[in-house]
Amino acid sequence: YISSPALNNAAGATPQPTVAAGSVASIFGVNLASIAAIGPSSPLAQTLAGATVHIGTNYLPLYFASPTQINLQVPPDLAPGQQTITVSPQGMPDVSGNFQIARNAPGLFPMNLGGQSYTLALHADGTLVTPDAPAIIGELLTVYGTGLGPTTPARPFGFAVPATPPYVVVDPVSAQVGASTLTVESAYALPGNIGVDAVQFRLDNTVPSGANASFQLAVNGVNSNTLLLPVQ
Repeated sequence: YISSPALNNAAGATPQPTVAAGSVASIFGVNLASIAAIGPSSPLAQTLAGATVHIGTNYLPLYFASPTQINLQVPPDLAPGQQTITVSPQGMPDVSGNFQIARNAPGLFPMNLGGQSYTLALHADGTLVTPDAPAIIGELLTVYGTGLGPTTPARPFGFAVPATPPYVVVDPVSAQVGASTLTVESAYALPGNIGVDAVQFRLDNTVPSGANASFQLAVNGVNSNTLLLPVQ
């Protein structure tokens, strides 16, 4: 059994029930694999815990597999529109489901603290932004997500992004903190990772201070999920 839609943004629930080509996505269901297993980091495995996943004849690289969830990379060249994905568990019948591909389907990775979902964000010195170490006006912040869309050059399939050249996100990205829309300084596929994107921006004086502000990204006008960002 595969839940509907068959593929979901691995960062969590997003406003649109779509995934982007090249992104990290999750399948949820029952009896999808024999056990829980984490695959190698690069290149990703095409068989994990006795399970394979394919779209047509294209077998997909897998990060993680378990009886109830499989995480995979969506092919970067997959065309927008409805697609069908099939899971082949070892010793079990194939099971298929449909999903929608969109050019942009951004999702922010969350960090759960004290029952709240915060944006996974780093200060300029590489430490985590938390309520005890909030973001500071003017500093360069980095947040992480998936599904921001195509890059130039095209992101690798199943292999980690190399350190050079930079794999720059093609479409315009903005950051929304509270009611403030901020200019993004850079958006790129994260080197050493597969399907993960990084976005860098600075808080300005229009941002609400002394609070957990709402935060989301927009790519080509398509909004991500909304999380919290602590601001000093």
